[in-house]
Amino acid sequence: MLQVGLTILAVAVVMAANGRFSPTAFGGGIGLVVLWYLFERERPIPPATEEELSTLSESLHESSTEFDLPDFPAFLRRIVPHITRGFGEREVSRLASLAGRLPRNRENQTEFQVVFQGAPTPLRVRLFRSDVACIGVHFFTSQALADLLDSEMDSFFAERGM
Repeated sequence: MLQVGLTILAVAVVMAANGRFSPTAFGGGIGLVVLWYLFERERPIPPATEEELSTLSESLHESSTEFDLPDFPAFLRRIVPHITRGFGEREVSRLASLAGRLPRNRENQTEFQVVFQGAPTPLRVRLFRSDVACIGVHFFTSQALADLLDSEMDSFFAERGM
């Protein structure tokens, strides 16, 4: 709908530039863009309340392993399709960059507010650089997401013969 609205607006601008103003084209294009804005754009997830976060953080479960640095982003990309919102390519790039820049024997922790199986879920990721080529990764999250992470780790390493 957005592309159609913008196309109609572009046609209306070209027509106006050629001396043939069309109020219908302008109105239709603007109307479609407004409809897209109101109904089809992705709305941001409201942040979880302090009460929700405290309840969840008391019940976080851990899933952890160690990856070779080049394998870490590939694993994270396997998780992206399972999370409805809050964890996409931008977050994968951010974590991969953090892992690559993290000095040896240092730790970094990042938390994401994600939607998993329709529920707001914290995803805390703790990175520890134990040696030059490896990164220790500890995920702290809901039981359901921790189980998925464990399952994906098993599959990931099995596919690579590890």
